[in-house]
Amino acid sequence: MLTKDKVDPRVHSKVDEWNRMKAEDPDRVILMEISGFYEFYAEDADTMCAEFQVPTMGGTTDCTVFSGMPLISYEKYTKKLTACGYRFIVI
Repeated sequence: MLTKDKVDPRVHSKVDEWNRMKAEDPDRVILMEISGFYEFYAEDADTMCAEFQVPTMGGTTDCTVFSGMPLISYEKYTKKLTACGYRFIVI
């Protein structure tokens, strides 16, 4: 679960939505659009790191680890996610 005190203030308005969507479908990868990037948090950051070598940043606890990709990379990574059997949603 993400908490508002553990993420960049730019995403505070999306934290509740991220938590709701992750609770409803924990296997779906959530791409959060923030300032020209898609960011991945918690277990989704771990997935992107493991599958596609997208580096993780932030802390060492689930709610602070994140990774990201530029918006221009959307097609490249979503095709890879789909090919690997992942489902995803953009918020």
